[in-house]
Amino acid sequence: MDTPTPTRPTGSHPTRTPARPRLRRFVRELSYPHGIHPALVPGVSVEDRRVRYGVDRVILAVVGLLVVGFVVWGVLQPDAVLAVSSAALDWVMVHAGWLFVLLAIGMVVFLLVLAFSRYGEIPLGLDGEKPEYSTASWSAMLFAAGIGIGIIFFGPYEPLTYYLAPRPGAYEAGSEEAVTGALAQAALHWGV
Repeated sequence: MDTPTPTRPTGSHPTRTPARPRLRRFVRELSYPHGIHPALVPGVSVEDRRVRYGVDRVILAVVGLLVVGFVVWGVLQPDAVLAVSSAALDWVMVHAGWLFVLLAIGMVVFLLVLAFSRYGEIPLGLDGEKPEYSTASWSAMLFAAGIGIGIIFFGPYEPLTYYLAPRPGAYEAGSEEAVTGALAQAALHWGV
């Protein structure tokens, strides 16, 4: 003969923690009625769903305090920050440099697999909507952004490199002659 399983009384569970309702609300916000990510629902844009995701104030406060604390530490003790950050960078480069290379290669492979799989055919927008820019326009914009970043970075970087490390025997690094020499060296290099 089967023994009946005792039923729990309705209402709040005596061992429930206050975080449990927040967790349920979080899971309910993340889940979607069809069991797939809202961005993958065909023909529905983010604006059409009318779902607003709030800001997690606890995470914002903790991260904000950490950032402000690091900045204050850097202002009050710049030498200590330099020593600690240099030691951390050296350790990462010696012991985990391979991880950065592996991560970059993995991301390229993942993006190529994603692009050439069936997920690469998902349009970014409503179904049947004509793209605002053609593929050639997108390529031109990406090329222009890459050139712009190169100019913005290497424009000041190259003269500063010549300023801090001039040709051997030319002049003292960081001197007034190094400024004019660095600019002249950069101009010769670029043919200006």
